[in-house]
Amino acid sequence: MRKIQFEVITLLAMFLIVPAAVLCGMQEKKAENLPIEVKIKTTTPMSIAYLEHKGPYSELQPVFNEVMSYAFQKKLELAGPPAGIYYDDPAQVPASELRCEIGVQIKGEPQVDPPFRVKEIPSQEVGYALLKGPYEKIALRYPEIISSLMEQGYKIVGPIIEIYRVSGPNIQPEEYLTEVWFPIGK
Repeated sequence: MRKIQFEVITLLAMFLIVPAAVLCGMQEKKAENLPIEVKIKTTTPMSIAYLEHKGPYSELQPVFNEVMSYAFQKKLELAGPPAGIYYDDPAQVPASELRCEIGVQIKGEPQVDPPFRVKEIPSQEVGYALLKGPYEKIALRYPEIISSLMEQGYKIVGPIIEIYRVSGPNIQPEEYLTEVWFPIGK
């Protein structure tokens, strides 16, 4: 029993670094002036087991905890790092109305219990960037990424997707690495 508890805690600790305040405080903080390399790619389809969340993005820790705990309990086969899909801009939408989906990349098509859901994110063309640092600071770089994409003739056609590549309890927030996708079209 202790071994299982230790494994659950270890798994949760590895994957539960949350994008707390991902987009909060954008107006007050200034982004670093280091250039961002914005690239274009076509993604491969990705299945996620997720929970919907409505409310402040700064309150996502319990959602991540619940998703990871459920994935472990159901023995879902993980296919990659955790991901978040963000539908609203906190500069334009009240915090209480912000919508997102927090999930884990999975293999196969497992059956999940409500309120959990499984969805496939189809292959799509995205503008993306790898952003290093604390989650509350990376969102400060979004306007720069969007501007770069617009200068290349693209428009944003879907919600922002964040893939949490490097994080964990033994990693300093300055070392976090998040891949941010902006679905694009001409």
